[in-house]
Amino acid sequence: MPLQMSTCQTQMTFQCVQAEIANLHAQLKSASTKLSTATDSNIVSSSVTLDRPSNQVSNVSVPTYSAVAARAGPKPVTKKRKLAASRTFQPVDPSAPRGFEYLYLNRNRKLTRAEIRRNLRLLGLDLSRVLDICFPGPKVIGLLVHVLYKEEVISLLSAAKVPLVDGFDPLDPVNLADPELQHLSLADKANECAELQFTRCSRALSRLGAGRAHLVGPVGKYFSTKGWIDEDSLSQILSSLPSPLSASRGRDPGAAFRGDTVMSDASVSDAASAESHSL
Repeated sequence: MPLQMSTCQTQMTFQCVQAEIANLHAQLKSASTKLSTATDSNIVSSSVTLDRPSNQVSNVSVPTYSAVAARAGPKPVTKKRKLAASRTFQPVDPSAPRGFEYLYLNRNRKLTRAEIRRNLRLLGLDLSRVLDICFPGPKVIGLLVHVLYKEEVISLLSAAKVPLVDGFDPLDPVNLADPELQHLSLADKANECAELQFTRCSRALSRLGAGRAHLVGPVGKYFSTKGWIDEDSLSQILSSLPSPLSASRGRDPGAAFRGDTVMSDASVSDAASAESHSL
């Protein structure tokens, strides 16, 4: 009797195991079917998604002719730019005056080079033809220009009722207004003025060398003929310049006018000049 019961239990257990296996097979088959359906659905949706851009391209708006024509075009070329371009192709007139010259203007307060450039531009001056701006004395500004541009500058300044400082000499000891140097003899003051003018010329050549190196030689010769800089110092400055090829590659026309901090080239402040008997 116990043996029969054990056999029955074994058969029941076997049947349960088979039922469980069948159930697992059914679940696995169902899961496989769902996975296959989901994969097919993703493939279809992907193909639809890939097809969408081609449908959307036709919806991109193409600008009309009137819209394109209404856009801002290039700025018109100014008269000054045309004249500057035409000068490049003009023949050299051997009888035309050559050289450079400083024109001296009054100033009633401290000014930076940026302020001076802005005001000169408002008066109509072509700043590309103003080669240097310096402060050679109290209440005085110096503008270095080519002699061919001199008359035009004078005309523009005259139209704006801006007078020139006639007869100004940066080497005149009367322009040395630093109160700490007033005890010097007249000869020593003249030496100080010469040193200051040499420094001004060196700075002007350095500024030109940074942007327009091809002008350093001619301007330096002008300084030399005026006795403001010696030949040896000029040769050293010229030898320190980059080669023409590298200078042309890195040429920056605006570099000659940078350095807007007012440095009193005559070692004179406005306050000091007020205490002196100079200009």
